[in-house]
Amino acid sequence: GDWAFSKGINRFVFHTFAHQPWENVKPGMTMGPHGMMGNRNTTWWEQGHEWMSYLSRSQYLLQQGTAVIDLGYVLSEDAPVGNSLPYRKNLNPAPPIGYDYGFIDANSFLKMTVSEGFVVSQAGMKYRVLILNEKEAVRPKIAKKINELIRQGATIVGANFEKSPSLEGFPKADAEVKKLASVIPEKSLEQTLAQIQLTPDALFKYIIPSTATSLKPMEYIHRKLEKTHIYFVSNQNEKSVLVECSFRVDDLQPELWYPDKGTIEPAANFRQLRGRTLVSLNLQNMESVFVIFRKPLSAEVTTVKAFTLNGKQPENASLKKVDDKLIVSARETGTYYLETVKGKVLNTTVNEIPKPYVIETGWRLNFPASASTSNPLQLPKLTSWTENDNFKIKHFSGTANYEVEFDLPEDMQLKLGNENYTIQLDLGEVAVIASAKLNDKDLGILWKEPFSTDITNHLVKGKNKLQVSVTNLWVNRLIGDDHLAPDIEYSHHGSRGRAIKKIPDWVVKGGERPNTSRQTFSTWMFFDKNSPLIKSGLIGPVKIVFSSEKVLK
Repeated sequence: GDWAFSKGINRFVFHTFAHQPWENVKPGMTMGPHGMMGNRNTTWWEQGHEWMSYLSRSQYLLQQGTAVIDLGYVLSEDAPVGNSLPYRKNLNPAPPIGYDYGFIDANSFLKMTVSEGFVVSQAGMKYRVLILNEKEAVRPKIAKKINELIRQGATIVGANFEKSPSLEGFPKADAEVKKLASVIPEKSLEQTLAQIQLTPDALFKYIIPSTATSLKPMEYIHRKLEKTHIYFVSNQNEKSVLVECSFRVDDLQPELWYPDKGTIEPAANFRQLRGRTLVSLNLQNMESVFVIFRKPLSAEVTTVKAFTLNGKQPENASLKKVDDKLIVSARETGTYYLETVKGKVLNTTVNEIPKPYVIETGWRLNFPASASTSNPLQLPKLTSWTENDNFKIKHFSGTANYEVEFDLPEDMQLKLGNENYTIQLDLGEVAVIASAKLNDKDLGILWKEPFSTDITNHLVKGKNKLQVSVTNLWVNRLIGDDHLAPDIEYSHHGSRGRAIKKIPDWVVKGGERPNTSRQTFSTWMFFDKNSPLIKSGLIGPVKIVFSSEKVLK
């Protein structure tokens, strides 16, 4: 989804939300093999509102203003064949790194105008540079428009056309095209960008890990609403990164808008350099954030030249700004130094951080009555439900509840209530979505990695009670049911699965199912008894993690 956002998609339409006419069967009706199977019969439907909120916040921001697209590639008038829009790497000339691009069809091109150096479409899109297609032929009508836009101040790159592809006006049309196209400057795209002094819109440099060869490139998109700049920045790597982002924005305060939490905070680790703003972002695996510039930068704001621990960029610490104070949030001891752009040096020392406490034993697991298992199960350790020898647990689909009571180690108890520490609950591996309570205080829905949340104000000295509800997918129960005697006829459709031949009368009339051992019903089967089971449940390790919060002085 985040990758799609970065490519300009700003409104998702789910395909498909199948009508569910029956109350007595799940997952129920499908639209054949098509769509995402998202509806009220989905196991995680109730918990999925946090993901939906994430999409809603992201789409709202991505629908503001217009996209900032530097380069407009004018398409040829050839009949489209297959996927006629080439990928970035296949464009000629290819867009340099840091410049976004779009495509313009011939009809739209004919309606374009020039305003303040930008070529503007009828829909309001602005392009700083137009790149003509590689074809050697163009109609006189297009050539006249190219000539007109250049005379009005447009910046256009492309080979000079030699002839018309049409017999209209032949043979004079060829000479007319060649004459009109002679005004196109014979400069490369790089030379043109340098001449008009258009620097890259956004550049990214990995700081941690420093070996970027194994990393996917950062993805982004930039929109502008009047004087407000909206950058969506996405880490597409399955690991945490520290990345320095360089934006073509000056004299504005960067803010970080987190669509997963719905929170806004001022960026703390940034500086201005030669008309650009450099922002350092600590992003978790697959995390995305909006970097928004909307307020003038105050002269009193501290901009950061360097932030170090033992002379190096810290790997387990980040900066944040609270009430105009710069605070180090650290999970590693030592003395942290911050040098401002004006040359001032601030520091703070972190002397002690308790080691993470792993809640390994004492877990109890309760399944709903429909699973027909003895409750509660006493777990020697946390594992996937699929590793259990009990058939019903191995193939369970739905929500199960974990409970555990624990006492914090003494060094952690001594630091409860200390404003110099924050505390996180890290659930480790979860398959696939969880909700949690600590001492009867709701911790919310945890729907993506890292499955962690703040518990600073919820821990107590003495006995603590943690409750975690985990919901998996329908997959394992569908596979399990295929081991049982059939009561539904399906026809095979090759690799796409099996389609139901007829809706049984007991489904239509709401009667009792002939084979009560089976728990699922679907009009299309994607799995059979030989399909691999998927990990399910709370797998962990579950940890209590302390961070030091110290003000730089």
